Amino acid sequence: MDIVILIPGIMGTTLLATSADGRPQEVWPPTPYEAVMGYKRLDLLTRPDLKVGEPINKVACYDFYSLLREHLDDLGFKNTDKGKRRIEFGYDWRQDNFDSAQKLAELLENLHIQEPGARVTLVGHSMGGLVSRLLLEQAQNQKQPWFSNITQLITLGTPHLGAPLALARIFGLDSTAGVSATDVKRLANDPRYPSAYQLLPAPGEAAVWALNSPDLRAVDIYEQQSATDLGLDYGLVNKARRMHQVLAAGTRPEGVRYFYFAGSGHQTVTRINVNHTAGQAVEHATSVITKTNDAGDGTVPLYSSLPITGQRQIVINEHATVFKGEPFRRAFFRLLGGNIGPSIEGAVDETKLTGSLDRPVYEQGEYIEVTLEVLNLKSLDGKGRTATIEGELVITDARADAKSPAHTYRVNYSGPLLDRLSLIIESDELAPGLYELAFQGQPALSQPLHFAITTV
Repeated sequence: MDIVILIPGIMGTTLLATSADGRPQEVWPPTPYEAVMGYKRLDLLTRPDLKVGEPINKVACYDFYSLLREHLDDLGFKNTDKGKRRIEFGYDWRQDNFDSAQKLAELLENLHIQEPGARVTLVGHSMGGLVSRLLLEQAQNQKQPWFSNITQLITLGTPHLGAPLALARIFGLDSTAGVSATDVKRLANDPRYPSAYQLLPAPGEAAVWALNSPDLRAVDIYEQQSATDLGLDYGLVNKARRMHQVLAAGTRPEGVRYFYFAGSGHQTVTRINVNHTAGQAVEHATSVITKTNDAGDGTVPLYSSLPITGQRQIVINEHATVFKGEPFRRAFFRLLGGNIGPSIEGAVDETKLTGSLDRPVYEQGEYIEVTLEVLNLKSLDGKGRTATIEGELVITDARADAKSPAHTYRVNYSGPLLDRLSLIIESDELAPGLYELAFQGQPALSQPLHFAITTV
């Protein structure tokens, strides 16, 4: 019996408190209002007694795991109790990844007792891929009876070597999902919850540069004095070090296929530049984030999502929805024994556009990067080229009762063949709210894009 276990990433599982009357109260994710006007419940979110719910489906108008669930439904891996199915492993994404890997091991042990012949594929998005690898690559787990049930690991935008964006958030330089930069820093530096630190760049990844150094000196975040200067919690740094040491030393088990999906086509944080003098506290108000064009999925650099030799698929997508689009779908379905529809030879020769944004939530005034990729469903990999893109990007308020006028941006390309086009939109004119972005023109955009503008 084939079973898929879905392991979401950081901030990807619903967390619940118990209200005074005993009913569950959803603490995470943010409500649509909070995604725009700011998440103000950090005191609740840092409580240790929160209960774990399901992986998040949507936040406001933005899809998270809803599309991945649709893919798995189409493949016959429905969220049921028996037979061919998927199991959704919701977990407390604040806790140590080693603890989450242990809970995943307990799930597999119980599954083995019930169905000893099950064939299990682990599908880990973002940090969920790290949790999966900690499970697979620790020797004590490889000796367990349930381990032989696992046949495949598929990682989706996983930061195997960490992400410099995690540093930006730990330093208080970046907000996320309606949570202010100040509150992100507070949550990330809570010693009870080390997972944010476990997304730090791995030892040896020189992701902090000294601006005041004449020779581009790197600042080692794993050296105690430098970590202290940077304002890092050294106890949490050591938990990150331990995780990366296990993953670096771990052996991919025989009989388990590894397949890596990586998002690309978006500007992505690749380093943090600081003014650093040994023994002096760094003032992060003067620190500068470097984003590099086409370096990754907007969150995870390509070098981290494709860390070692193995089988890989690179798609043009944003981190939270790296599993969107025809190139992803065609590969993913085959990995899970699926039928992707009409044969490639018989497909309609139709050029379309698919789009992605570099992130789901923007602070007012931030640049919005829109990447339009050309598809041709007749080609083997779904990719296409076009000599013309003509029409208008149209941004409208996504609320059903919205009355605000649309914002339009003319796009007119004619020239040599291209396979994608990246555009930058200034968000100054967009008030805080939920938005839909469509393209009215040719080639047609397969689906509109959704995002939020927040005040935090």
